[in-house]
Amino acid sequence: MSIGFINSINGSLGELSIEFTLQPLINEGAQFLKNVYIPKENGTTTEIDLIMLYKGEIYVFESKNFSGWIFGNAKSKQWTQCLKGRRGRVIKNKFYNPIIQNENHIKYLKHIVGYNYKYNSIVVFSDRCEFKEVNCSGCSTYVTKRIHILELVRAISRDTAYSFEMTKVYNILYPYTYASKEIKKKHIEDVKTYKKENKNKSNNKFKNAKSTEQSVTGTEDCSYDLGNITSVPLQYMPRMSSNTTNNKVPMRKSEVILAAAIICIIVLIILILILYWIL
Repeated sequence: MSIGFINSINGSLGELSIEFTLQPLINEGAQFLKNVYIPKENGTTTEIDLIMLYKGEIYVFESKNFSGWIFGNAKSKQWTQCLKGRRGRVIKNKFYNPIIQNENHIKYLKHIVGYNYKYNSIVVFSDRCEFKEVNCSGCSTYVTKRIHILELVRAISRDTAYSFEMTKVYNILYPYTYASKEIKKKHIEDVKTYKKENKNKSNNKFKNAKSTEQSVTGTEDCSYDLGNITSVPLQYMPRMSSNTTNNKVPMRKSEVILAAAIICIIVLIILILILYWIL
């Protein structure tokens, strides 16, 4: 099983978990659109993980189903995920700034839907990660964890009334959820090309840099406590309950059940393929 396939499953699980967490809003008129492929002016596409239409506003979610420690700020081009490796080492993985990524999603979304609506940009990380040093100052994007997402949406929409305009928006965007295999394949190839080009630029710029796998003492400050995230403005980080100050944030029961169900389905498909191959 390839790493790309595993990452795809992990990403899909994160998106499903966000939608599952927001299910109570369906009774209040919320509508969801998943994996929306929006065309760009250069002939490529941008994929939006999840869009929610709720109370006259458009919520655009970028899911990052990551574990480990997260470092980043609103202006840096790349953020860093730190994972604990063997023998006390830390493996550092770079990923594109999700704030910029989601703001670009909204930029192209406005070309399709229009500029007369309120757009809420929300980056959602897994509850399994820790924000070690995340600074969202000076940006309009919300960065939070999945456990806080329902609370955050309710806070944003508290003074917003329901609007029938959202049905119109839904009808406009719905066709973009049914991208052809060719469009999806081209999108994946475009993303790979973009990453490769940026990796080459990075290698040329930092060719004398050390390996991304370092000892703990050689990485970003790893002495932070989850309860001391002073660099994250409160307007972008919802209130944290006391039980999130532990180093390990447990997944909610609903997420565990959802994850187990998806894993069981994957195992079942693999078994069927093996039996088919044998017989």
